[in-house]
Amino acid sequence: MTLPVRLRDQVAGENGSAPAAVLAWGGVLLSVLAVLALTGQLTVAQARAATAADLAALAAADAAQVGAPSPCGVAAQVAERNGASLARCSVLGQDVVVTVEVPTGSRLGGGVRDTARAGPAPASTLPGTPEGLERQEGAP
Repeated sequence: MTLPVRLRDQVAGENGSAPAAVLAWGGVLLSVLAVLALTGQLTVAQARAATAADLAALAAADAAQVGAPSPCGVAAQVAERNGASLARCSVLGQDVVVTVEVPTGSRLGGGVRDTARAGPAPASTLPGTPEGLERQEGAP
């Protein structure tokens, strides 16, 4: 089957445009996938940092409560066991504030930081105290 002359001329003038369009769309797709992968890495690193900071702060607060000589040393050990490094630690009375950093794992470098605070609960929020009972009764 032969094409009419007019249609054949139109098709002949577009030779090679399909491969270029496929390459362009492939590049766009690869770029979108790269951004999604980087976002996923950052999200996972942020979750790991939050977990490590929470656990390190709780361990350090517990160590401070029992009179351990170095609550921040305990925080550093717990952070390291959770794939983080201790960036900052301070003991404020019975509370401990811990900041940890987790590497992102990407070629861009750097890391994700998160901070957590832990210590004994205020007496007014404990369930066995009169203040805590009043609060529970008034709660919906």
